[in-house]
Amino acid sequence: MPKKHYYEYGISMRIKGVKINKPKTEAIAISLGISHKDVKVKHDVLTVFNTSKKCQLMVDNDSLYDNVALALNIPSEHIYYR
Repeated sequence: MPKKHYYEYGISMRIKGVKINKPKTEAIAISLGISHKDVKVKHDVLTVFNTSKKCQLMVDNDSLYDNVALALNIPSEHIYYR
């Protein structure tokens, strides 16, 4: 049986009008209650790995994008599904 990759549990999104840097990824991680290493940015695509129960609850309630928008202090309309 093949081993599952860690990255299969990530939720990717594009954010319009904001350049994501390390302090912003740390703010997102703190807001979501996950580790700093669980928030990645590559080619302007933000990926959040839902490794905590709090983050999984946000995914289940469809509020992850709203919480990322709150952490970045931007309107949630600027976040797009990848």
